[in-house]
Amino acid sequence: MILLDVKRYIRTQGRASLSDLCHRFDLSEDTAQWLIAPLIRQGHIQPISGQCQTGGCKQCASQLQYQWLERRQYGRPFPIAIQTIGQGAT
Repeated sequence: MILLDVKRYIRTQGRASLSDLCHRFDLSEDTAQWLIAPLIRQGHIQPISGQCQTGGCKQCASQLQYQWLERRQYGRPFPIAIQTIGQGAT
């Protein structure tokens, strides 16, 4: 599965650019970004770059780098409600 291959490649390399992923897996930039989106949401990778102020030019998008996170960074609270039990039952 291509998503697992992309994930494995970024993990092995530590960091990869969008253009590198496109060349390595023969993908368009849009397809590569679509594949990378769930990895970002899940906290496996994070985008790093020196984008221009507008962030909308093609040159900046192709130079965008993705870095593997050793420890997943959770941006959301834990999805299971935790209930505390009162002390000293009577």
